[in-house]
Amino acid sequence: LDQFNLATRSLKLSGKAEIAADGLPESVNVTGTLADPDGTPVLLPFQDDTRVGRADFRLKTLPGDADSWSGEVVVEGLDRPDLKVARMMLDGSGRIGRTPAGNSLDGTLGFKAVGIALSDMGLAEAVGSEINGTARIQWLEGSGALQLSGIRLEGAGLSGTGAAKIEGLEDAFLATGNLAVDATDFARFSRLAGRKLGGAGKLSLSGSVSRLSGFFDADLAFEGTGLSLDVPEIDRLLADRSTLAASVRRDEGGTTLRAFDLVANGLTAKASGRLASTGSDLTGTVALDDLAVLGPGYGGAVDLEGRFTGTPEEGQLTLAGTGQSLRVGNPEADKLLAGQSVLDIALGLKNGVVQVQSAKLSNPQLSATATGEIDGGRSTIDLDARLANLGLIVPDVSGPLTLSGTATQDATGYTLDISGKGPGQIAATVKGRIASGLGSADLTVRGSGEAGLANLVISPRSVSGRIGYDLRLKGPLALRSLSGRVTLSDGRIADPGLGLSLQDVQAIGQVTSGTLQLAATSGLSSGGRLRVDGPIGLAPPQNTDLTLTLDALRLYDPELYDSRVSGTLTLKGPLTGGARLAGDLSLSETEVRVPASGFSSATALLDIRHANEPGAVRETRRKAGLLETGSGGSGAATSAKPIALDLTISAPSKVFIRGRGIDAELGGALRLQGTTADVRPSGGFQLIRGRMDILGRRLVLSRADLVLEGSLVPQINVAASTESDGITSTVTVEGPADDPVVSFTSSPDLPQEEVLARLLFGRGLDKISALQAAQLANAVAVLAGRGGVGLVGNLRRTFGLDDFDVTTTDDGNAALKAGKYISDNVYTEIEVDQDGKSQINLNLDVREGVTVKGTLGADGETGIGVYLERDY
Repeated sequence: LDQFNLATRSLKLSGKAEIAADGLPESVNVTGTLADPDGTPVLLPFQDDTRVGRADFRLKTLPGDADSWSGEVVVEGLDRPDLKVARMMLDGSGRIGRTPAGNSLDGTLGFKAVGIALSDMGLAEAVGSEINGTARIQWLEGSGALQLSGIRLEGAGLSGTGAAKIEGLEDAFLATGNLAVDATDFARFSRLAGRKLGGAGKLSLSGSVSRLSGFFDADLAFEGTGLSLDVPEIDRLLADRSTLAASVRRDEGGTTLRAFDLVANGLTAKASGRLASTGSDLTGTVALDDLAVLGPGYGGAVDLEGRFTGTPEEGQLTLAGTGQSLRVGNPEADKLLAGQSVLDIALGLKNGVVQVQSAKLSNPQLSATATGEIDGGRSTIDLDARLANLGLIVPDVSGPLTLSGTATQDATGYTLDISGKGPGQIAATVKGRIASGLGSADLTVRGSGEAGLANLVISPRSVSGRIGYDLRLKGPLALRSLSGRVTLSDGRIADPGLGLSLQDVQAIGQVTSGTLQLAATSGLSSGGRLRVDGPIGLAPPQNTDLTLTLDALRLYDPELYDSRVSGTLTLKGPLTGGARLAGDLSLSETEVRVPASGFSSATALLDIRHANEPGAVRETRRKAGLLETGSGGSGAATSAKPIALDLTISAPSKVFIRGRGIDAELGGALRLQGTTADVRPSGGFQLIRGRMDILGRRLVLSRADLVLEGSLVPQINVAASTESDGITSTVTVEGPADDPVVSFTSSPDLPQEEVLARLLFGRGLDKISALQAAQLANAVAVLAGRGGVGLVGNLRRTFGLDDFDVTTTDDGNAALKAGKYISDNVYTEIEVDQDGKSQINLNLDVREGVTVKGTLGADGETGIGVYLERDY
């Protein structure tokens, strides 16, 4: 072919060739270009919506060397709906020869693709943006085989090498070879797998496979490092080095698993056997030396072995093994698994339905057996279980708990008749039918028992009390099919994270159409009563519309505050996240204490290391929430939406700040908005009356504010001033109530020591005596938080007064003053001096900003006044 030219709008192909009589080329020189003159992409024929921007093709032999060949294909701008590639290139070179054994072809091929963009984000992250590789090909006419050697593939985070021989190109298409793949980071496959992956690994594969017959014979070896599957227990098991080795063969007789061995951080799993449609026979063992590798709370050893024979329709499965001193992270369950546990199960498959032939679990605390008997088309299972002492999980109740009954299986489903009995009048029955496939049921569940059984699943929270239930499940196995009544009496609910417990809980729940209509009352361990009424959805997102009535609930921290709260709240919305808590609360007498020390002893005690910790001590710390649970802990999910807030807290008076010489009464209101994760308060509490005592020197407060800023630890700002020799001295206490900062200022500005001397003694620092200097140091200690509450403070607490003070009258005599609220708006104060003269003061708060004050003295002097006050 001396000359060949083909030209269309988008294709140009030209060249020449000389072909020998035996079909091999003597010389070849062919070039081609695919491109639109306007530069727009070209739609390829015979392809659905596939376009290229440009493609160039070249194939030729070297001049004077007829056996040589070289070629290249370059494609730019490949565009498919699911794939885009900026540039692809395939090149190669080699020789075409005539040998005594026949004609032959060999060469080296190279491939490269850059700018890869896949529409599937998971594939895009896994493949990366660039791939390149090389391989050498060899073919001999008549051999029927194509050999590929020196295979190398490289991509983002992946590299592979291998070799292959493909035989029977016209019939069996049998490939034999080996492949080694090294992945540096499995995280790139996370989106593709639908879960967070991690770690690195090396895979080696060798063997043979036939695409046409389905035959394969392969050996596989994998070594992983730091693998993670986003399952905390499995991730800890695979954290170090793990290995997998398998050898498997498939032919016309079935699949033979010659060996399967998995080793990872104390875990050993083995399996072998044969899989076939006519009948399989597989055996395996699993052993884990110490469950502690799964995470905190786990422990003990497990050794299991199993066997399956037959088919999924007609087969037999057996499982047997032992566990020693097992722990699963739940204290109540751990008590049931102490000692040696023995498991022995035999299951049959009949027409694809699982039938229990026998099952047994036993340890020193718990024994359970199930035996099956087949009679025609019916299978009856007898159940019998016994817990030696219920007190292991419900400390208030001691004695054995037994469970017995039958489950009868027929063509349409299962008939249940099961009953349980235990100490403390525990009794329960389950009767009815469950359809095959567990699609629907008609069951009645009646009985009474101890709520403490729930501690198995809610620990470290705990519940106790008598529970009764009369329920029916009719329809699909879903909460919407449940109806009936549940009651709790004499209950107690505790949560270590709250530091409080609900006591004397009386609750009634009416279940219908997937909703629990709740009516409950309870006392709080610290004092007061709580009532909850309204519906709660049982299925996610558990929509609720609850009304919470608080009656003088006492909230306190022995070192910070003590208050009683009353009011009505509503909680509406999904409990799983996004609900809204709103309402109005009022505070009765509230005391905020400024502690004697700014140091937190609790923080210091928590930062310690426990060596050889006794079990009882560790259990106490666990219940208090002081143990690290790791990522696999059972804490609440952090992804749930927080609860929205709209609360108004009012206290017109009787909010007292006391400590470090401060004795002040405040009043006001506070509004909490935002969410439980981001509390946004507005408002606060302002001074009604008060004073600050420093070494017998009384300073009348000019300012006292208390504000909550997203925490139950209040922010305080207290200031008192006095004037001496034309100098105004001010002492300020501000900051969080558990660690405020004291400062002294003056006008004009003086050093703090000078200001304090004038505050205490009315004179400069250079004019005080040695005794006064000692008193000055003591005053500094009190304000710094090292002086305690003092004698006067203790007397006030003992007598139950709102105000108690030893003071000085205008003529210099000592006097005793005591004050007490006798109603919400009436405050009375009695003052007696050292000569026995007394005076009674009475304050009546008529309304906000209007106060009537009256005075009656022992000498007959009286007075009355109306005070109008307004803040600007």
